[in-house]
Amino acid sequence: MKTRTIQVNSYDLVALLERYRAGDKAAYVVLDKACRRRVHNWLRRALPSVKLRAECDDAVQESLVQLVFRSDSFPADQKLIAWLKKTAKRKATNAHRRRRPRANSRLIASLGETG
Repeated sequence: MKTRTIQVNSYDLVALLERYRAGDKAAYVVLDKACRRRVHNWLRRALPSVKLRAECDDAVQESLVQLVFRSDSFPADQKLIAWLKKTAKRKATNAHRRRRPRANSRLIASLGETG
């Protein structure tokens, strides 16, 4: 099933975040749908080394969860999409870095086999 992208501007996103802060749980659902695909597609273009769709999905999800946990302290004047993109990029880069085999670990492993 194909999900429909919701188009909203930056002011609408801030308004949705404010509604969520006030206790409107449905506002988060709309905020999530409005941001998820947009941030995911941007992340795939910004980090071509992150080939796995799951890595992008995880980074976007973690960013949206972080937004929820920080919704009370999130500055209303900050651009929400820019913040989500920056956070998702940082999370994807860190996850990719953790998964990448390190040259030193291979060297250490080969020294352990010979000794």
